[in-house]
Amino acid sequence: AYCKPDIQFIRVDREVDGSIEVPNSSCGFAGELYESNEEGFRTQRTEDGFAAKPEVQTQQRQPSDAEMDELMETLSSKVQSGSS
Repeated sequence: AYCKPDIQFIRVDREVDGSIEVPNSSCGFAGELYESNEEGFRTQRTEDGFAAKPEVQTQQRQPSDAEMDELMETLSSKVQSGSS
């Protein structure tokens, strides 16, 4: 899911005649499952259907030494618990 601020969404009625007979998968709906209390991604839109905020740009940075140490510790504990 992307913000795509240049795309205007059009509000449609939630319930229309016959809509109950159309499966979600037939209209492009793809539900998302979030794990471990992750936040997920939501785009807030204005009343006219455009993105309320600009698209978030990916930041490219190297993990800090502390982050790498924590990651290695987590991976090591998972390997150890899986081998017992």
